[in-house]
Amino acid sequence: MYAPTCVDLRGMEYPGPDVFGAADEDFGVKSPYRVGGVLWVRESLYFRNGSSDVVHGYEMRDPATLHYVADDSEVVFETEDQFNAIARHGNITIPSIHMPRWASRIMLRVTGVRVERVQSISAADIRAEGLVSEGESFGEKLHRTFEEAWFVQLWDSIHGRGAWERNDFCWVFDFERTA
Repeated sequence: MYAPTCVDLRGMEYPGPDVFGAADEDFGVKSPYRVGGVLWVRESLYFRNGSSDVVHGYEMRDPATLHYVADDSEVVFETEDQFNAIARHGNITIPSIHMPRWASRIMLRVTGVRVERVQSISAADIRAEGLVSEGESFGEKLHRTFEEAWFVQLWDSIHGRGAWERNDFCWVFDFERTA
């Protein structure tokens, strides 16, 4: 928590409201999530055994079913309106960005929030980010482990070339699965 300094229209400074985030004497950033907050995970979806008539026609009586791409399990609709909301996208595959909250089957509770430099990530944290295989070392000149080399490539692919070298601050969120 920190309280930023605010300035009114006459130039007078006063303490602002408390903000959950990180700050030093010159700069503060509000955290997007708090400990105890609940996040829902979005997943890609697809229609199986359906035709484009089902998607564009929003017809519940057709034999199409909606499935999660990750493991092929079926999405359960509680109402026809939920089906129509998905079918309205007009695609056989629904990207995760368009997944509605009611279809989420994975919920995460935030258990920790901190700020770190990106290069301070540990091998265990890299594996938690999604590395599926391990190796010995990668690149004599780089003096990096396989995990580090994989994460550098991932970070630069997301944040732009040279992002790893900038060594920016980043939010680190710990969480536990609740559903």
